Amino acid sequence: MADGAITIRGVTYASAAAAARAFGVTRENIYMARARGRLDSVGLGMRGNQHRARPVTICGLRFASVKQAAHAVGCCPVNLARRTLADEPLGPRLRARFEALRAQSRAPAVSPEAIYAAALARVAAAERAQHARVWK
Repeated sequence: MADGAITIRGVTYASAAAAARAFGVTRENIYMARARGRLDSVGLGMRGNQHRARPVTICGLRFASVKQAAHAVGCCPVNLARRTLADEPLGPRLRARFEALRAQSRAPAVSPEAIYAAALARVAAAERAQHARVWK
């Protein structure tokens, strides 16, 4: 093996930088994995955390994890985890986001054709109103 070459899962790379480019990580990640003897796990992501995720129900909506719930409403997972683990009430804005999400999930599915027809009707109504103002 050449000086500075790194072998990960049977593939030898000329340098840590080349390996990092191949796996989409930083050079420092390669060096840390080598120091820990875990080069075979480079570029695979955090695989252990999904087994610790617990289902959570917030405002009547069930999610596989707090992170998934936070992503669904666009808030910080750490803030939501702190509130749910401590049984703190949600703030009014966060509660409103979850309520809106729940209302969306209960709403009947609308076909793209119906959405297009409604938009077309709004445009036609706006044009009629515009013409009515012009010809008065």
